Amino acid sequence: MKKTILLLALLAYANVQYAQILNEEFDNWTTTSNMGQPYEDLEDWDTNNENIIGGFATTPNIEISVNGDKGVSLTTTYQGIDGHYSGIISQTISTYNLVKIEYLSKCDSIFDQGACVVNIYDSSNTIVYTDSLKQKEANYTVKTIDIDTLSLSNSDMLKVEFIAFGKIGAFEDFQAYSEFNLLHVKSKYLSNTLDTKLSNAVNVYPNPFDDIINFEVADVN
Repeated sequence: MKKTILLLALLAYANVQYAQILNEEFDNWTTTSNMGQPYEDLEDWDTNNENIIGGFATTPNIEISVNGDKGVSLTTTYQGIDGHYSGIISQTISTYNLVKIEYLSKCDSIFDQGACVVNIYDSSNTIVYTDSLKQKEANYTVKTIDIDTLSLSNSDMLKVEFIAFGKIGAFEDFQAYSEFNLLHVKSKYLSNTLDTKLSNAVNVYPNPFDDIINFEVADVN
């Protein structure tokens, strides 16, 4: 019993939980109605779904299902007079022990200067990573962003942003349309197992013990 208590205590210390991407598989949606037409919006993500003049709902980000898996489709959508604009979702997460970001996506329905864009911003809102796909994909594929290749040394947070780039209007000198489908976006963090650094930092005594056990933890920073 004493060994079990000790093991559980060490595991609780070792397996620190870090901020993960919320609603990473796009399962959760909510109905939003604010003095206008109700519309579905993606929970835990910042989106540009909204009500505009007269309560007309613009929903460039809509729920989809692919072989039973829920997802989100970002599309260039109508907004205003003779205008089509990008579909955008984003979320901010911790960079502490963050190793990579992985997403399952398919770029579709590209027209003219349309593109499926991924941006990462540091905590000062500076772009430290961008990728732009300007051709249609036949299948969903997994893409990976390695965090150690980015300049995030002084940033404790980052924002990951997905855009179905588009802009079509009577006063625009170019046209763009795209559809960006996502089935998941996941963040991968280092697991805080009992590595050498941590095990050297934790001193447990006495061993064996009777009624009282002491934990002495050194600074591992």
